Amino acid sequence: MLKVDCVSVNYRHVTALQDVSIQVEEGKIVSVIGSNGAGKTSLLNAVSGAVKYQKGQISFKGRPLMTKPHRIVQEGIVQVPEGRKIFAGLTVEENLIIGTINKAEFPRRSEEIYQLFPVLRERKKQQGGTLSGGEQQMLALGRAMMSGPQLIMLDEPSMGLAPIVVKQVFKFIKKINESGITVLLIEQNARQAMGLSDYTYVLENGRVKMEGESQALMKDEGVQRAYLGVQ
Repeated sequence: MLKVDCVSVNYRHVTALQDVSIQVEEGKIVSVIGSNGAGKTSLLNAVSGAVKYQKGQISFKGRPLMTKPHRIVQEGIVQVPEGRKIFAGLTVEENLIIGTINKAEFPRRSEEIYQLFPVLRERKKQQGGTLSGGEQQMLALGRAMMSGPQLIMLDEPSMGLAPIVVKQVFKFIKKINESGITVLLIEQNARQAMGLSDYTYVLENGRVKMEGESQALMKDEGVQRAYLGVQ
């Protein structure tokens, strides 16, 4: 579905990604793990059009991907940024409206979101900034789904959340995938990410260091020591 082929991203004199290649198969959950500064967010931003890449090619469903963010969303790719980035001064319902491409589809799509996240129905007239961290993450996920994406990219969805809420968020990600949406997951919690995903890429210093089926990669001694806390 998504193919990133030898992509490089530079910020002035700093190289964020160097010849990175990944593939995301339709219907799968693919995770990308790595330490801070490894280039994980830059990878998502290159796909979503938030940053320009200086080398390589990104294609979606066999065609070169558009470079303008709004066109990329229209093609079926949406990103949930790190830190959620909801509109704190707007209500839950208004946040969902902003995520809708075709306003005529708002009633149907919002009902789907409220069924997935019942607490958002209860809070739909409440300002986003007054929600708990977990509820804000649900709202960020819901807003992204309002565009009817085929691929959803999640950047650190567990960041800043209590462990019990993290488990809940990952259950929701699984449900989103089971509904037919492909997932590209950037996550610092490597154990959670690899436990949920089908395939994993390990980024280190802007390069793909390792890749493989998640369950197999979790058994690698180097991955265990570096990312899973195994001594």
